[in-house]
Amino acid sequence: MTSAPNRSLGVVASGKDRVVEIDIVSPVPGALLGGISIPGLVRIEGEREQAVRSDADLGDCHLILSPVTGGTVQAPVAAAPQLPRQNEVPPQLPGASLTGSMFGLPGVAGSRFKVKLVKKHSPAEFEPQTFSHGDVTLYAAPMPVGLHVDDPGGAQLFALAGPIRETARVDVTAALNRHLGATGVHGTSIAAVITVRSDVVGRASILWTTTGGVIERALKGRLSAESVGSPTEIVVPPPHPGREPIRTLADVTVSHHGMAIHPVSDQVPKADAGLGGVTVRDRAVVRALPPEALRDQVLRKVCVIGWPRGSTDLTLELLGVSASVEGLAPPVDRDPPLQVWFDLGEVAVSAPVEIRLFATRGGFHWIADPQPLMRLAIASGPEGERVSVGGRTIDLTGAETVSTAVALAGTDRWAVTTDQFCTVSIANAVMEFEP
Repeated sequence: MTSAPNRSLGVVASGKDRVVEIDIVSPVPGALLGGISIPGLVRIEGEREQAVRSDADLGDCHLILSPVTGGTVQAPVAAAPQLPRQNEVPPQLPGASLTGSMFGLPGVAGSRFKVKLVKKHSPAEFEPQTFSHGDVTLYAAPMPVGLHVDDPGGAQLFALAGPIRETARVDVTAALNRHLGATGVHGTSIAAVITVRSDVVGRASILWTTTGGVIERALKGRLSAESVGSPTEIVVPPPHPGREPIRTLADVTVSHHGMAIHPVSDQVPKADAGLGGVTVRDRAVVRALPPEALRDQVLRKVCVIGWPRGSTDLTLELLGVSASVEGLAPPVDRDPPLQVWFDLGEVAVSAPVEIRLFATRGGFHWIADPQPLMRLAIASGPEGERVSVGGRTIDLTGAETVSTAVALAGTDRWAVTTDQFCTVSIANAVMEFEP
């Protein structure tokens, strides 16, 4: 289906007060008229003034249009509202309307016209009325909109004359097969553009349908996400798919960083609303762990969870080892809380552990539930561990595990869940959709 808007021909009459007609000369004599904009139309009857914005405001009056030929005003060709039935005479001058300031016309030919506001319902009895109006703009009726369909090489496949009032079906299968057969290389992505263009500026409702097979979207490059033992996501680059793919096949690579979250670690809350905590300043705040929690483990990182109070520098101490993080910025948005990781190198644990945290600049709201929340990263190998990517489990076999043609689930992102520290990368991803 196609259509086009009315095209402005410009202002053809300036606004006037108390007139009985508007004299209009079209700047494009050959153009069919589709409408006349008459803003500020006010019907005047004695001392009474009535703003006219629609047919309902006209009462027993009609807005009429009459062509002028050779200086003589002809019989009216349009009226809003149409003239009602008079005894045996059927309704006359249908097709025009008044909506807002637009006097809509059913495609009227001519170069000069008179617009009048009249009483009575018969041309023989019309009584011109006094009215006022603003600047008058003329609009040409829309031209028929035809469509042309070009193949990927630019050759015209079809030319469809307009206006198109019924559904026109164009089969581009042969053109696409020729293009793909001539330029396609197995395993590569190919752009095949079908161009639809119109004769004039207008609107067209176009629906693309495919039967058989699948529609594929190949994602370029490598997508990745870093996991520090907490859930994360690999986000599909735009445009948004808009619907769930049948499946996504991709090569998944997991690079293990030699660490895992220790089970004594706390969960990261999604928000700190409703949770308590303590503000860390220059006096240390202590979190003691169960005496045997880390015995014989190699501790590599410690994370504290909360929010900086202004620009903040923090120092953490345990078992005679200290580490610092500087330049923490205050939060812009408090959802989710910040995870601050301290790199300890390798600390062999042979005694109970107390974590001491203090601020050398600023302050830190250390979230507690009920104790201050922390997470611990211990040295760990990848063998026997697992990572879930897009709902699929990857069994790790070494420092780098590569799985090919993994079927992933997700519309615009793929969830990564694991207690391991690792980088998860996706390459050669192809999303498959139903036609």
